[in-house]
Amino acid sequence: MKLSKEDKEIIREYHESDPKGWNISALAREWGVSRGTIQFTLYPERLEKNYQHKKRREQVNAKRKKK
Repeated sequence: MKLSKEDKEIIREYHESDPKGWNISALAREWGVSRGTIQFTLYPERLEKNYQHKKRREQVNAKRKKK
């Protein structure tokens, strides 16, 4: 399930208003998505970091295959 812009805004508002009550797991259950989806919605810099790590792993694996 893909979250709409409105859903993302609501998720951020819920989490900011009560971070302990609306933790990542609770938000994921409420919206029926993975914890990763919620985490990347709340912390988009983590998504970028994840992409960078994936890109580096793919480069390393490509070099290994050439050997």
